[in-house]
Amino acid sequence: TIVDCKGRLLATNRAVSDLYWVGSGKKICSTDTMQQLEKLQAILPLRIADHDERIAALKQAERKNGSLLLATDLTFEQLSQIEELFPDDEHIRVLTRFKRLYPHDTCACHTLGYLGHLESSTEPIGRMGLEQIYERKLRGQSGSVAKKINSFGKNL
Repeated sequence: TIVDCKGRLLATNRAVSDLYWVGSGKKICSTDTMQQLEKLQAILPLRIADHDERIAALKQAERKNGSLLLATDLTFEQLSQIEELFPDDEHIRVLTRFKRLYPHDTCACHTLGYLGHLESSTEPIGRMGLEQIYERKLRGQSGSVAKKINSFGKNL
């Protein structure tokens, strides 16, 4: 978080939740799969049935036990509805990442700088201005998450 001398927020991180479909490894999409997608379409602005390439990507993810990004930057209401409808669904996965938020848009952007990616890293780093100068302090410390899973790889 970057604040000015009066404590006003200039830059911070914001949580962004992305919704993924995780395939089962089956060769065909079952009727249950299509029903689940219809429920998701009621919550999100998804129109999978209207796009042939989206259906092909979904079928490939289903066959190859892969992941397909369905929606990004979900609202709290959308997340709540998804959790309520699909509490333990193995096909629905919500991943949260952080994105830099500049509340005043371009105000002082030349001083604040911006975040970018190096070719060798997936983590964003400060590329200019205060973001670059105070990169180490703004980054914080690396952490870890301990998870318990069963023999099928499902979270407990």
